[in-house]
Amino acid sequence: MAASRTTGPVSIASLLMCMVSSALLGGLAAGMLGISAGWVETRGAVLAVGLAVLSGLSTLGLTLGLVGPAVRQQSRNFGLVLIMAGMFRGLVSILAGLGLFMALNPEGKTFWTAFLAVGGLVLVAETAWGMRVAKRVCGTSPVKRVIDGPTPDGLGVAS
Repeated sequence: MAASRTTGPVSIASLLMCMVSSALLGGLAAGMLGISAGWVETRGAVLAVGLAVLSGLSTLGLTLGLVGPAVRQQSRNFGLVLIMAGMFRGLVSILAGLGLFMALNPEGKTFWTAFLAVGGLVLVAETAWGMRVAKRVCGTSPVKRVIDGPTPDGLGVAS
């Protein structure tokens, strides 16, 4: 059975919405944890969480700029591009987070908890979006290729 690409446009806006909503959700959860654990008062939590979300979302343009062309051109290397975009996003987020933490000195436990929650949830959202889109862009799901094993032609696509 030959693999065929699913037709229809893939929206980068859906990646943007997934990343923003997961960052806000992670920040909200970490802020509530910081307040309920007594690490910080409400005003300090808003600053710490706001800076963590800002550092997490500061790389949206980078991610969309790297993933967008791979989606539009239906690159067979979509998975690699998505992994590289995630790595760059993580690195730049860490640098932005360190810079904001050193410059504005928010409460540490709440800030780093929010930073990790935001980063983790954005990574999960990015991965889930990428797996859903991979079939449209590459013609087959990377997971299906691994489960089904090698094909007779050795290329991972049945002939």
